[in-house]
This record gives sequence, C-alpha cells and structure tokens, in this order.
Amino acid sequence: MTVDDVRRAEWSHEAGEPSLNSVLDVRLFLERAKRLTEATLHLRVSHGERRDQIEGPSWDYEAGVQLPGWSASRIEPEEWWTRRPDDWIARRLAQYEHLVGGNCVGWVVTGQEVGRGPDHEPLLVHMTYWVRIGLDVFGEASDVYQSRFDVGGIH
Repeated sequence: MTVDDVRRAEWSHEAGEPSLNSVLDVRLFLERAKRLTEATLHLRVSHGERRDQIEGPSWDYEAGVQLPGWSASRIEPEEWWTRRPDDWIARRLAQYEHLVGGNCVGWVVTGQEVGRGPDHEPLLVHMTYWVRIGLDVFGEASDVYQSRFDVGGIH
C-alpha cells in the first residue's frame, strides 16, 4: 500500500466531506500513515491546499513579517510520550479549536521544516495534505483534553 492508496481509498478528502470524524479516526490514520512515511505528521489549520498556495506562507501579524513557511503543529505523539496517543492528539486538536469554522478546517500534513514561527511552531514547505479533519473532532478533542488533563494547572 502506498501513501496515495491511503489518501484515496481510506480517507479521501476529495469528495468534499470531512474524512476523519473522531479522535479515534485521527489516531488510526496516524498509525497507518506512519507505516508509509518517515516524515513527521503535523496539524495544519487552514482553508486548504489551493488557498494556502494562492495566499502564500503564514504571517507573523504582530511583527508584520511573512514567515518562510506555513505554520503547523506536530500531531503525532513524540517518542517520549508515555500516555495514550489519543491524549496527545486530543490536546493538539483542542489547542487549535478556536481557529476552525466556516471554511477553515484541520488537515494532517507533512512537509519540510524550514524554521520556527513566533510561537515556536514548525514552519513547513513542500507540504502534502493527507486528509481533512472534521470540525466536530475539535469539539470532541476539547472534551477529552478537559477531562484528562490538569488544564491551566501550575505545579
């Protein structure tokens, strides 16, 4: 099975419908995709590949500087992560819930990292948009995050 097989057969976003509809769907997709690529899987919240290409790389609006790539966030768990993978995924999605809505959705992407943005996020170029994440997944992820983490706690 190739990367293209995974994209077309299992989670094709070309039909226009959200492809991943739960945190579990996201985890299962990440597990399958990792068997096919050495690249780190990221979350990119945007209007999609075509619009990203038209509008160009991300901006640091506070400083008025265009960044050398598109902002993303690692969605696959780090190797040191000892908790359930779903916890990492839910945490990542929950932290970006405020950005989704309308035509702005989440995507699982890979790409070449060319730097870090002002919030220390990876900046990617040469991205591959693997699959779209349904809007409802962000709400589910927020519920999981709130129930399994000491959100806002300082120890």
